[in-house]
Amino acid sequence: MRRVIIALVDDDESFLRDTMEKCTACLETLGVRHEIALFSDPDLFLEAFQKRCFDIVFLDIFFPARNGMDVARAMRTRNEKCQIVFLTVSSDYAVHGYGVNAVNYLVKPIRPETLGAVLETCLSRLEKEEVHYVAVKNGPEVLQLKAGDIVYVEMKGRHVHVCGDNGPLVVRFGKYGDIMPVTPPSFVRVHQSYVVNLARVASMKNYHMYMDTGVAIPVSRPYRNEVSRLFFEAVRKGV
Repeated sequence: MRRVIIALVDDDESFLRDTMEKCTACLETLGVRHEIALFSDPDLFLEAFQKRCFDIVFLDIFFPARNGMDVARAMRTRNEKCQIVFLTVSSDYAVHGYGVNAVNYLVKPIRPETLGAVLETCLSRLEKEEVHYVAVKNGPEVLQLKAGDIVYVEMKGRHVHVCGDNGPLVVRFGKYGDIMPVTPPSFVRVHQSYVVNLARVASMKNYHMYMDTGVAIPVSRPYRNEVSRLFFEAVRKGV
């Protein structure tokens, strides 16, 4: 699975740190690559939410000057796929969470085993939503690779390298269109020699796209404007 980006939103900074440690322990046990951002101010969180795609958000229901449910509704106007988990001091408020398609709720203080179960539910839902397959011709056979496992494709001379997290998944002689005749919309040509999976792009700066594996892919001038548009559109939609 790709790297999962999580936000913890609560006005108790001690609780935030403790929950981050518990989340980290659970995710490391599951072998999930992740990034966790902490927010004690819901308005600052919403500003960040407008600029990047969070996969899972743990959101307190009550803040001194704002209701967490209103924050969740604002989130849903931008992203339908984000997994929302409410944090509450009482289960009496849990039922209201489903009006914004919340995954679940957690009652404070949070037990590690309960947090782990909720995280697994969120991860399972994310994986079901993102699984698309790409047909890749590998000599006489056709492989079905998960689109999310492909970070980018590089054309080197007369060979095509289909690259994943740890390097090439397939290397074949031929043209890109012969090896991968049909690809998902998230696969975009950014250079004569590169096609990237926008779902695996962490950032774009100047004439490079930085993949979530740390690899920098050059973007050539003829493609730059269109690639920038597609990238920001993908971020807006939460691809």
